[in-house]
Amino acid sequence: MIRLDRTTRTLGIVLGGAVATNQLNVIVSGIERGPSSAATQAPVLGFTQISTTNDTTDVTICAAPGVTGRVREVESISVRNRDTAAVVVSIEFDDNGTDYIIFSATLSIGDFLTYSSQSGWQVFDSTGQAKVSSTFTVGMVIGDSVTGGTDTRVLVTKTGPVLGDDANFTYNYTTDVLTVNGSTFGTNTKIGGTLEVTGAVTLTVPLPLTGGGTNASLTASNGGIFYSTATAGAILAGTATAGQVLRSGASTTPSWSTATYPATATGTGTILRADGTNWVATTATYPTTVTDDQVLYGTATNVVGGSANLLFDGTTLTANTLTVGPGQLIIQSQFKVQANSPEFDFKKNNGSVDGKVWRFEGVTDQILSFRTVNDAESDGRTWLEVVRSGMTISSIKLNTGATPTTALTLDSSQNATLAGNLTVTGNQLIGSAVGTLRSPDGCRIGADSTNNLLDDASNGAGTAALYIGNAQITAVSDSRLKRDREPTKRDGLAIIEALAVEDFYYADPSDCSLWNRNSRGKTMGIVAQQAVTYVPWLVNAPDRHCPQCLAGELCDRHDSHWQFDYALLSAVNTRAIQQLNARMKAAGI
Repeated sequence: MIRLDRTTRTLGIVLGGAVATNQLNVIVSGIERGPSSAATQAPVLGFTQISTTNDTTDVTICAAPGVTGRVREVESISVRNRDTAAVVVSIEFDDNGTDYIIFSATLSIGDFLTYSSQSGWQVFDSTGQAKVSSTFTVGMVIGDSVTGGTDTRVLVTKTGPVLGDDANFTYNYTTDVLTVNGSTFGTNTKIGGTLEVTGAVTLTVPLPLTGGGTNASLTASNGGIFYSTATAGAILAGTATAGQVLRSGASTTPSWSTATYPATATGTGTILRADGTNWVATTATYPTTVTDDQVLYGTATNVVGGSANLLFDGTTLTANTLTVGPGQLIIQSQFKVQANSPEFDFKKNNGSVDGKVWRFEGVTDQILSFRTVNDAESDGRTWLEVVRSGMTISSIKLNTGATPTTALTLDSSQNATLAGNLTVTGNQLIGSAVGTLRSPDGCRIGADSTNNLLDDASNGAGTAALYIGNAQITAVSDSRLKRDREPTKRDGLAIIEALAVEDFYYADPSDCSLWNRNSRGKTMGIVAQQAVTYVPWLVNAPDRHCPQCLAGELCDRHDSHWQFDYALLSAVNTRAIQQLNARMKAAGI
């Protein structure tokens, strides 16, 4: 493969002289690999460059990679001589102005010079045939030009990588006759026909397998079986036990089975079964045919048959009544109960009086109920009811009490209706007013401490650090939470001067209240993308290195919005006031 791994390396072409009429066409194809440097430059790019020769002037047929670190790999080159005379073509490797010829050939009229990373350099004539000289030299080395030889002699490889001919090995391409050491083989000599042997014939005994023999001296065995090893024929001796069958030994010697098999079938419908030692016929009989999906079972003593009431299609088991004895019934996929009013009961045998049975019941095609049922299965109470309309869940009702009443209702609009109070913990009651969510004693976030209590009155001995996402909503300035403290050297005035204060309208789609920021008209503030250059510690933007987010453009990789910490800006303002105060004192103001 030809690789251009620097921005100063190219491929070129030059002719040995001026063309008679037409310049030559050149097509180069390959791929370019390496790191991306722009949005339009992928890690791997294909390329094709088409060029035309210019007599004895160098012409670049493959440009260098445009970016340092990228590499062009040339996969194919095609040069066609469309001139009216033969021409000498040289392909050059240009290393920063220094040319190295990597291939040169003379192309006749219509010839093609090709290169591929798999086949290398080749020359083809105008018919697409690979170019081979018409003469050869006896004893030629492969790759040398062919310059002589004797007609009809066949080329053979002699000592080393040398081609030569032999007077005893000829082929007449006019009469299609091959002569080997005086013996001729023509159109009438065929493999499988009559072969005349005029010399001495030696017969090897035993005859090898390849000659149709056994390659072994064998002894007959009454009832034995002939087989072959890897090198010769062999005989497996007959067995003295009647009823045994032959077993394959895979790639080794076959053998007789230890178990015996009956000589004849003992009765209609019986099948073979193992008795612990041998194979025998069953006493039970089996049907000749069964209806599709029927499961076999004992229909009478020693009679196996099928039933239309017990079906299995490979996926689903269907039964009018299915009783499972002690133990587990494990279902890997679906369990279906099909009826006009299907019921599915769970019964705990050692349960209390009227406390044994739980039932799932399809009351109608729209209502599924979960019920407690008495022991006589004559009465029940619905504790959960699911109502549907087609595929839509219309409502879910949770009922409680001896005479069940609805305690909680969920409707299709995700509204929850609670009949009573919802106790979260202790005496914290939520839901005392319709349409509102109220916590009379506040709400604790995180630790169970009054320092974590959100309320409309003061609580606790301090305030815990609380967050929305990664933004802190309480200002914590405890020295124990800081390290490497020192008086600031930052220029607060310069920072204030650098920050751009803009007028703007809010366009926040998440602020949906009636009197939101969008309804208050044009406001004034600081833009986080502009401020991040000067006060990066005041900008909360985990995706700050994203070019699209930094430019304030929509980004399909990050859905967060940049935030500016106005509370911490007060430290910058304090520093600027201190600087102004110092200047005023110095000026005597």
